[in-house]
Amino acid sequence: MVTHRSFLQIILIVVSLHAYSGEKRALLVAVGDYPANSSWHKLSSANDATLMRTTLKLQEFEDRNIGTLINQKATKANILKSLDLLVAQSNTGDVAIFHFSGHGQQITDRNGDELDGYDEAFIPYDAQKVVSEQYKGQNHLLDDELNKYLYQLRKKVGATGDVIFILDACHSGTGTRSINDDYIFRGTDQKFELEKQGTRTFTDDKELFDELQFPTERGQTELSPFAVFMASGQQELNLEIKDQNNTGYGSLTFALGKVLGSQREKLSYAALFDLLRNEMWAQFGGKHQQTPQLEGATDRMLFAGQSVSIPAHCRVVQEVNTIKALVDAGELNGLTVGSEISFYPVNTTDLSKAGLLAKGTVKRAGLAESDVVFETEITKGKLKNTWGFVTKYQSVKVDVNDTRADLLRRVSASEPSLNVSFELVHPKTLQAIPFNHSFKIGDSCLLRITNNGSNDAFFQIIDVWPNNQIKLVFDATRHSLNDLYIKAGQSKLFSNPPIRMTEPSGVEMFKLVASEKQLDLSPIVTKLPAKNRGSLPTEFEQMVSDLFEAENHRGAVSFNKINIFTRTFTINEK
Repeated sequence: MVTHRSFLQIILIVVSLHAYSGEKRALLVAVGDYPANSSWHKLSSANDATLMRTTLKLQEFEDRNIGTLINQKATKANILKSLDLLVAQSNTGDVAIFHFSGHGQQITDRNGDELDGYDEAFIPYDAQKVVSEQYKGQNHLLDDELNKYLYQLRKKVGATGDVIFILDACHSGTGTRSINDDYIFRGTDQKFELEKQGTRTFTDDKELFDELQFPTERGQTELSPFAVFMASGQQELNLEIKDQNNTGYGSLTFALGKVLGSQREKLSYAALFDLLRNEMWAQFGGKHQQTPQLEGATDRMLFAGQSVSIPAHCRVVQEVNTIKALVDAGELNGLTVGSEISFYPVNTTDLSKAGLLAKGTVKRAGLAESDVVFETEITKGKLKNTWGFVTKYQSVKVDVNDTRADLLRRVSASEPSLNVSFELVHPKTLQAIPFNHSFKIGDSCLLRITNNGSNDAFFQIIDVWPNNQIKLVFDATRHSLNDLYIKAGQSKLFSNPPIRMTEPSGVEMFKLVASEKQLDLSPIVTKLPAKNRGSLPTEFEQMVSDLFEAENHRGAVSFNKINIFTRTFTINEK
């Protein structure tokens, strides 16, 4: 049995891959254009199906193995038939994905297995919002029903497979879900009330998926373990977001596309969770409190360790004419209209030492492909063996504070030799606080900094508040240069002063920046250019200086010679 607090979001099940590597399969269900008489407002769910298909293809899912049910085709009967087919087609070692995008609603529990008296349900095309003489909830897709398919898929793919349920819908009725001119939320706080039947059979509501509810079969193969990613906290709203072209998507689906569309390293589900939270919060721009939640097999590797790394460069797919080309990168890779791409010979690793072949500007940014227009005419075939590198990301925001916060939320860098990270630590037990923990205003914690890299490093932590204020965690008046220096293999505990959670409530982001050289991020505090220490600043320092000096904003969001470790956490009022 899966409780309402754990199942109706994203369910990800992953196991280690041994000798056999199976097929990758997916079923995508998207319902947004509900019938007028259903009382459900419209959503942008069809866009989610397009985005998921694009994302899965980047992860080497083949078109023939991706089934789709959109709007009127996504009736309950068709969904169940398609799930039956997914189970039947799946084999040992396969990766199987079920994605649902649409509304969610609580409905009266009729068999007594939910302590709060309500089951969670997804809303197919033919499900009504309210009870009537003709409709008694028969087309609501209940969590109990999906549990059975979850079990069947786990059994079919076995310990070497990977089963993933992605459920981008309102997962609880505890918060207000509504629609207005500016925001669209998925689901409703209006429960589907039926006459209760049966008696409650559980003494608490803490269970996740309970394998004991299914009979043990002789010779049964090992089931795959699972992890659970939730689209939002119980008291949060599941908000739709819009891209630069004003196209709407489910927030979790969009974040998943962005992360998997630009990820260059293999991820555990815990690492994926952190990246999803970062991307969602960057999309909300500090104006909406929503973060995914994670339970389950957090340390297991994504797609049984078979996820595909997305290269840092792009390639020319088609030379449209002498001044225009189509490249294999788009919104999923962070491109926006106005971003600049420079082309160098294939296998280039140091742009400063390579010869520039062409430079262009993105005029249209699709999900995974974009149109680039060049400054000068290009000889046919010149770009055949080239790599394109983004040398400027064009921000689509105009407010100065929003722009600064948005860029700092997105900035990233990976340098293994400077692998410095941090943990939030309980002030009394000194135990690490789980990354999905929610704090209350007034709570305190400590910081533990660890250097798992091969080089000694200087570090600083940038604090991006929910209201887009930007601070430095380590105050120069309290911490010396030696405090902010850590040797390879060393761990440091910072207890004075402790980190205290204050207003405003929302999602806060810490970004630890590590460098071989002393970091001067003083412009964040002083709003003045960085001091000259007698050596050239790193690209990151120069970006920070530019960012807080008047309105001169550079577009680069990825840097060499530094490492950035990011963590978000939620602060609630109560």
